[in-house]
Amino acid sequence: MELTVTQENLARALTAVGRVASTKTQLPILGNILLRTDNNRLLVAATNLEIATTQYIGAKVAKPGAITIPARLVSEFISSLPKESVDLK
Repeated sequence: MELTVTQENLARALTAVGRVASTKTQLPILGNILLRTDNNRLLVAATNLEIATTQYIGAKVAKPGAITIPARLVSEFISSLPKESVDLK
């Protein structure tokens, strides 16, 4: 997966979706956020098995793909970046 998005849009989507991701659960995957490309968009999604939320943001996708990553870790990292384009590989 290779894509480029703006830091502002990605941080906003991660913050909204990250509220749903559980931090204390017996299923560690519920603390993760799904990032998946969809044509020229990036899907950002999370669930806690009671509520699910998704956000789509515009992206320049070079290679399609999907990954789950810890919600808190990625949200804090992206928020600390300067307000420029972010390349994800």
